Amino acid sequence: IDYEILLMLDPDLRVRVTKSRDVREPTFGEQFESGGGGANINDPVTNASYTITALSGGNPNLRPEIADTLTAGVVWAPTFASWLDGFQVSADWYEIDMSDRVGALGAQRIITDCFAGDASLCDLVSRNPSGVIERVLNVNLNVAAATTSGVDLEARYDTEVDFFSSETESLNLRLFAGYLGEN
Repeated sequence: IDYEILLMLDPDLRVRVTKSRDVREPTFGEQFESGGGGANINDPVTNASYTITALSGGNPNLRPEIADTLTAGVVWAPTFASWLDGFQVSADWYEIDMSDRVGALGAQRIITDCFAGDASLCDLVSRNPSGVIERVLNVNLNVAAATTSGVDLEARYDTEVDFFSSETESLNLRLFAGYLGEN
């Protein structure tokens, strides 16, 4: 879903606003890849530290990542003065809110959060009959969210030059700057 508004206030000034809903489906690897290895853990139930088998990889039950993006910007390209021909400056504000980001928590985090009461993670921890953790499934989950906002600035100047009389030449200067307000 995309909505964009572009206003031309006068020949020199444009204002734009965009609101979008962005979706990213999990990759094949995030859903079906698998691997294994060891992990050093501290079991909060027995208060013991030891090495276990940690199986990592995909999860076919992943949901898409979703982001709501809002941007607003202005572009000023003056035409009223010949000495400013080819000059343009723009400023863009953005805010992005993302949910259901795909990621793996790690074996220790799964164990700790299970102990703290997150029953959905307890299904990923296997204990033997005597209560010792033998294996943790460190699979991809929809576990993260993110918010970012900031401002991007760009100034550019394009002009024709004549360094070599037999060639067509141009000079392009660009300056980029950014401010990250939240991440």
